[in-house]
Amino acid sequence: MRADHVLTVELTNPDYRDLQDTVPRDALHVAFTSFLMDGSWYARVVVHNFTLHEIDIDASLRFAADWADVFEIRGIKRPRRGTPCEARVETDRVVLGYEGLDRVKRETRLVFSPKPSALAAANSTWRLKLPPHGEQSFEVTATFVAQVDARPTTTFDRAMSRLRGECDDPDQRVVIAASNPRIDEWMERSACDLRMMLTARKEGPYPYAGVPWYSTVFGRDGIITALEVLWLDPSVARGVLGHLAATQATESDPSRDAEPGKIIHEERLGEMAALGEIPFARYYGTIDATPLFLILAGAYYRRTADRAFLESIWPNVERAL
Repeated sequence: MRADHVLTVELTNPDYRDLQDTVPRDALHVAFTSFLMDGSWYARVVVHNFTLHEIDIDASLRFAADWADVFEIRGIKRPRRGTPCEARVETDRVVLGYEGLDRVKRETRLVFSPKPSALAAANSTWRLKLPPHGEQSFEVTATFVAQVDARPTTTFDRAMSRLRGECDDPDQRVVIAASNPRIDEWMERSACDLRMMLTARKEGPYPYAGVPWYSTVFGRDGIITALEVLWLDPSVARGVLGHLAATQATESDPSRDAEPGKIIHEERLGEMAALGEIPFARYYGTIDATPLFLILAGAYYRRTADRAFLESIWPNVERAL
């Protein structure tokens, strides 16, 4: 099994009987493969017939979008919410929309391939005709966009090829070999987990804190991760230092625990943060991110001698001190 960003789920069917057909248990094998790339979720479903006769069956996907902020999911009750838009249904795609109280229009765009036999605002259906030991597949791509953001998507195979290429890129990969294959597996899994958390920011790669609740910038978590991998990949430290310098507090704001020079604890970009319903759009309520920022700046310079970059963030270092 590859240790990469791909989730694979394999299932078989229970006994199925209706007035026309009987499909015995375990006659069909369903392989569901999915991954994330560039703000899109790619999924493929492959259905294989293990019997000696043809099976005709409908395969359906149901979908919906509730537009809940992550803090709503965690239990915060909102007195008001935005307005869902009427779903747009085309021959091979559905667009689900929502206009938030922050006046930002958000959309989930679903594209299906091949074109479903039937498509509605909440489900898609493919009529599968499976010959003996034959198989068929269908795919869905879900892309989340806000305002005029128009992220390009591609096919499942092209996205998978690019994902595997990034994971196997020798210029982006350090291979540690041990005499014990279990240690090799552990290191490969750890490296892939780290790659999964690295997110491209304007200033460089930033290791997000965790899925699902903490898939965002945290100062302490990013700094400690950058320190731990500094010996093999200093670019992570540079990305962390750059972003934390760019978001350093410049004024006092008790509602966000901000003081001039403090390094950010947590950063959120959702609707509730934009409206000030939670203080985490940029929240500075931590005691350790600021001294850790200074420690990372010194460690990065000792590791790289990158004087030009350190000079570019030196005002931030002085404010942190």
